[in-house]
Amino acid sequence: MATLSNVNFLLIRTGLSGSFKEGKLNGDQGNDNPLAPEGIEHAKAAGANLANVLKKMQPGTVQIWTCKDVKRIEQTTQLVLQQLGDTKASIHFDDRLGGKNHGKFNLSTEKERANDPEWQKTKEMQPEEKFKAHIGGGESKEGIFIKVSALFKEISSKNASDTVVVITSNNVLEALGRPLSGQPKLKVDYPEILHLTQSNDKLSFVQVLKA
Repeated sequence: MATLSNVNFLLIRTGLSGSFKEGKLNGDQGNDNPLAPEGIEHAKAAGANLANVLKKMQPGTVQIWTCKDVKRIEQTTQLVLQQLGDTKASIHFDDRLGGKNHGKFNLSTEKERANDPEWQKTKEMQPEEKFKAHIGGGESKEGIFIKVSALFKEISSKNASDTVVVITSNNVLEALGRPLSGQPKLKVDYPEILHLTQSNDKLSFVQVLKA
């Protein structure tokens, strides 16, 4: 099994979208909800942070991994790249880095979810049950963890001593963070950059820079 030890993974959360600001759940591919004004500033700050991190790390090669067809992720990627200046980076796309499919709850409002019996039942679930649940017929966070972990191992198996920047949604980051030895779910503030490592086949995160 491939490990992640030969690659530096730096993870960036997408900026705040207009729909999420309104209390709606963001969806996955085909979601054309753009960044809110604050989200644009979040993405610029993340790009500036990344430029500083890369300057200190002085990596041999840099790859940017992101996805298409999710507006907030595309915008965040473009704004991050604008902050990198002369840093040379190759761009790669994979649908596994898209947002979470919430099923019938895609773009639902807080009021709609509050009035839905299925959503209310999730408040009674234990963390592990909720991690495995396909709420509203959507993806489970366990499924996201499995597919994105597989992508990271594929990237690692094909590259040696690279730095890989991953720009993705908070749902993906939370799914990756949840299985860590019963710790509270991973919370990522918008301008933060996280360093992903692996120890004993378990993923772990180290925050490397915060605005």
